[in-house]
Amino acid sequence: MEFNNSQAATKVTFFAVAVLIAGLFAGSTQARPLFQGKFRLDHQVRWGQTLIPAGQYNLVLDSPLQSNSSRIARVVDANTGRNVAMVACYFAEDAKGPSVLILSRRDGQQVVHTLRVQELNESFIFDPSLAHRRATEEARDAKTVPILEAKNQ
Repeated sequence: MEFNNSQAATKVTFFAVAVLIAGLFAGSTQARPLFQGKFRLDHQVRWGQTLIPAGQYNLVLDSPLQSNSSRIARVVDANTGRNVAMVACYFAEDAKGPSVLILSRRDGQQVVHTLRVQELNESFIFDPSLAHRRATEEARDAKTVPILEAKNQ
């Protein structure tokens, strides 16, 4: 019997990634939500590595497990209750204005780069390059998606 190192390494890597993903989903459900809201997408958008189709969603911003760590934003399909995306975000600045998702265009696609949460008086960055570009030059194609029924925990 011949042992193939490449296949064994691929299987170990796949298993490790599956365990990591399962841990992330399980860990995020144990954290106390810092903020919850609802939003509707009229078209698909990219959020982190995930392409999210048009539809109704719930947004859960989990409290950090450590005070200096990033937060995890969970996007949950409002119809099925399933997690659609989990994206790390970082505190950026005080929020000025209503709670919204801020989107800009990259490579012909709408991308979520910032979540502004009026109820917490904070903004959270998902895509620093787009958020920085928007801050330094007012982007003509920036759009906002209102967060409805927002509440901090």
